Amino acid sequence: MPFDTVVIVGRGGYGAAPREELERIVSSVADSGRYRDVRYAFMEQGKPALPAVLAACVDAGSRRLLIVPALVPMDRTLRWWLPLAIRDWVGEHITDGTVEIALAPPLGDSKHLGDAVSAAAMDARNCTDIGKDPTIKDRARSWNQIPAHSHQVFLCHGPRCTLANAPKTWAYFQEKLRENELRGKQGVMTVRTSCLYPCDLGPIMVVHPDGTWYGGVDEAAVDRIVAEHLVDGEAVPEYACVPGAPARSKPGS
Repeated sequence: MPFDTVVIVGRGGYGAAPREELERIVSSVADSGRYRDVRYAFMEQGKPALPAVLAACVDAGSRRLLIVPALVPMDRTLRWWLPLAIRDWVGEHITDGTVEIALAPPLGDSKHLGDAVSAAAMDARNCTDIGKDPTIKDRARSWNQIPAHSHQVFLCHGPRCTLANAPKTWAYFQEKLRENELRGKQGVMTVRTSCLYPCDLGPIMVVHPDGTWYGGVDEAAVDRIVAEHLVDGEAVPEYACVPGAPARSKPGS
């Protein structure tokens, strides 16, 4: 029985360019006419994240899904971890056995990838010398001043934290910062990062300058971290992780 849905998974990135790149791939696969639905998802640092896309496909009636990791190169940890993460998601969200989800081999393993790269090189054979390219514009050197701030907060958007709802946590965190007027001068600088490690305690958040690590950061944790740490200046021990301490289960659980 053929797959009815294909999900193309990219690594991630911000702004329109990564989305447009994946949209072109989706359009090409959809034009084949083999699948009822073709979508894309990000593995990290971007929206839509893979869990949200899987849920949307199932809600739309997909029953046989193929996930294609379009990651080149695909590192060793993702090769063994991604199948386990997808299986965990299925076990948590698909309890009646009515949906099948398969994972294609990494794009870098395909014998056709070399042909695609060769075709791209042929397409570029008439490109302009970069020193003479008129489309390259000098940019204003304006990103050279550190703004005043009281805290800098890093929230992991690595692959495992993304599957643990880091994008939803990030959006809620931004909302709470606005509600508490913490975004302006002397406020809070926020950064989405790649993997911060340790992944099993994700989503991970780190607050500087005091260097407090938080694990298991969900909306309830965000409420307390904003109110108690960023506003009142006191860390939240229920979610805090001490570097170098013995291993523990996910905080806040």
